[in-house]
Amino acid sequence: MSESVVELDAVGKRFGQRAALQQISLTLRAGERLLLLGPNGAGKSTLLLLIGGLLRADGGRCRILGESGTRRSLAGRARLGFLGHSGCLDDALTARENLMFYARLYGLEGGAARSAELLAKVGLTDRADEKLRSFSRGMRQRVALARAMLHRPRLLLLDEPTNGLDGASQSVLVELILREFGAPGCLVAATHDLAFARRLATRVVVLRAGRQVLEAGAGDLAAPRDAWDRIEAALEERA
Repeated sequence: MSESVVELDAVGKRFGQRAALQQISLTLRAGERLLLLGPNGAGKSTLLLLIGGLLRADGGRCRILGESGTRRSLAGRARLGFLGHSGCLDDALTARENLMFYARLYGLEGGAARSAELLAKVGLTDRADEKLRSFSRGMRQRVALARAMLHRPRLLLLDEPTNGLDGASQSVLVELILREFGAPGCLVAATHDLAFARRLATRVVVLRAGRQVLEAGAGDLAAPRDAWDRIEAALEERA
């Protein structure tokens, strides 16, 4: 059996009187791609921040890449890649310069070659030396995705990664993830995009009001029509 990358046991998170997450339990193993689905306010982004060590759980047990809690070692943090609603890019730098900046932060050997490789994979080689301030939203998102994958993280966390991407760019993203994140890497992504989820997921969790209301594993998704009918029904239900 492959190594556990994410282990959550009855995890909860509150913001004041509001329960953002309630009794979330899941185990994610190397090679899996978990897609989190649910309406706005369901707790998807909160769960990603908790897994990434940017929030502390109020209850339950959280173990990520062998480390517990939010006090992750530098080595543990270096094995994470995270793309939130902000791409964490500098508009005054070119696409290549942005990636090279992060390559130096990570102490990445061969940073120039890796940056060029990913810019090619996201279809931006011909724009690599233009400043980001001239880029469209979709182009910026592709650079941000390259930045999150630059150091070949063991665990990649993506929050609404298809925002601003047209159909062709979404296909580039799916192909890149499939190439970059087989075992031993794994992925957790929050999305509203069912078509994206269908193309990528090996597991699905549907959240509503901070609770898991449905989970579908690889065996369920092997019969995709029945599984996705249940997933869509769960998304259409009202709290």
